[in-house]
Amino acid sequence: MNIATSVNDANNNMEKLSVADGVQETNVDNNMAAAEVIEDATQNNVDSNKVVEKNTSLSPSNELHSLQTSWSLWLYTNNKAKSWEDNLQHVISFKSVEEFWAVYNHIELASRLQPGLDYALFRSGTRPAWEDTANKTGGTWIVSLNSRNFRKVHLDRLWLEVMLLIIGEDFNSVNESSLVVGAVVSIRFKDDRIAIWTQDASQSENQLAIGRQIKKRLGLAEINFSYEAHQDQNGPKHKRGARFTL
Repeated sequence: MNIATSVNDANNNMEKLSVADGVQETNVDNNMAAAEVIEDATQNNVDSNKVVEKNTSLSPSNELHSLQTSWSLWLYTNNKAKSWEDNLQHVISFKSVEEFWAVYNHIELASRLQPGLDYALFRSGTRPAWEDTANKTGGTWIVSLNSRNFRKVHLDRLWLEVMLLIIGEDFNSVNESSLVVGAVVSIRFKDDRIAIWTQDASQSENQLAIGRQIKKRLGLAEINFSYEAHQDQNGPKHKRGARFTL
């Protein structure tokens, strides 16, 4: 499903959408960092399917365009006084193109998050954790981006491209799309990072195809992308590191 073939197309769609008084929020901690991130997405607890138009609708019938699966947005706040579980906050879930843009338009951009915070977008029912059943045998395609060179100018565009790619299931084959479970953008002082999480790291051919398509989609030909299997990182030191590099 090609939600937007480019960020330019996506921006045209964004201009047509707003939310009626907000988007429903689910159990987000009431601390300042989280409150700034979710902004209007949490106010008034309005259901996220109440998407309205500014001018014209995306379709004459005003019907929502369903995604193949439901997706969930998570926020990791990295509060040292809390456990990992308490830092990981489920923000909201959505299941249509319109709901995605409603959420995207009412949260803080990734480039404006404080260092140490992460956004994670995963198929609903899967948490952004190695231990989750869907992730145990999988891995991640990772690209590190120098925060000084990329954050202000490029990071938000790259993160948006990744989100459109995964929720639109816009890979070369159904097999490749089915392996992708989510993505994370991590804001750090030196190098920000985008990671695309997949199932079943043993499917080398499909994993490489996924990595090549991500790299092409983001237009980062001169920057290395590496694939790390979760199981390798918990094993002997000589087996840790990247299985593939593009």
